[in-house]
Amino acid sequence: MADLLRTTVDPIAAIATSVGWNDPDFAARQFRRSVGVSPSEYRRISRDTPLATHPE
Repeated sequence: MADLLRTTVDPIAAIATSVGWNDPDFAARQFRRSVGVSPSEYRRISRDTPLATHPE
């Protein structure tokens, strides 16, 4: 779910459903419990923070 939050603009409910959660609200609560922030906050933070790159 975290990867999709970072790489798509899909609604959080659609992402939750696509990864197998039947209840998007429950998925959001579990995400917050696991990651420490809500899915929307995670998306905002990950968009504001550039991904690390590995030089070749």
